[in-house]
Amino acid sequence: MNDEIKDEEVTDALPEDLDVHGFVGPYQFPDNSRRRIPGFLYLFFSIGIFSLSKLFDSSPFTNWGYVASAITLA
Repeated sequence: MNDEIKDEEVTDALPEDLDVHGFVGPYQFPDNSRRRIPGFLYLFFSIGIFSLSKLFDSSPFTNWGYVASAITLA
């Protein structure tokens, strides 16, 4: 019943893809210009939803939720 494991027998290693010693080169920060396209899409959809909610204001299918979603997207 003396199955104790000695410290010398325990080994722990990272997988090769997580080992930082093999990485060569400086860290490159993400480019903020990639965020412009989603920003313009949110603004476009916000204007579209707001204009549709005002265009069909008398319809029973539109309510203040559309205006709230347009404000949230903007």
